[in-house]
Amino acid sequence: MSPRKPVEPGSTYRGEAARRRGSAAHVTLLRHGEPDWSPDGHAVEDPGLTPYGHEQAQRAAQALAEEPIDCIYVSPYRRSQETAVPLAEATGIEPVTIPDLREVGVAVGARASQEEVDRYFVEAARRPLAEHWDGWPGAERFTEFHERVTNAMVEVLARHGVRPEKEHDCTVWDVPEPGPLIVIVAHGGTNA
Repeated sequence: MSPRKPVEPGSTYRGEAARRRGSAAHVTLLRHGEPDWSPDGHAVEDPGLTPYGHEQAQRAAQALAEEPIDCIYVSPYRRSQETAVPLAEATGIEPVTIPDLREVGVAVGARASQEEVDRYFVEAARRPLAEHWDGWPGAERFTEFHERVTNAMVEVLARHGVRPEKEHDCTVWDVPEPGPLIVIVAHGGTNA
């Protein structure tokens, strides 16, 4: 009997990961870079990125550009659109805007002062826990937000042949081979 060759550390894991890679859908959720919420001291409804936010977008693009990305989906909000630009440039993939990937709605008026914005969120956070499912005061309910984003994700996956199937009380996803590698550039709430 010949002596067994030494196994390179991590080789079993790498082999298993390579076998799984072909039969799974890979979705990378990327939150937008740092937004400039009050460029002139007053709130804006659809902020762009700060210089640091643009740097974050560049770094994210560098990290993701080596992956075999099939498609980039993006929220319609400016901060997400600007975050997607460096990745689109690095990969040559034109991002697809999905309106329902936008962040949960809030009712903070444009031109509000930082003090008014802070007061809105602090007062909302102090409500009884049962009221939190109502969403931010005067805005989209969290249950509606969850349904909107879930439907958008099902739509995005269906574009790549990934479809949900019910088995007993569970949802099982039918994934074509090879599974797609998708990047979604959106928001903290949306990605959660």
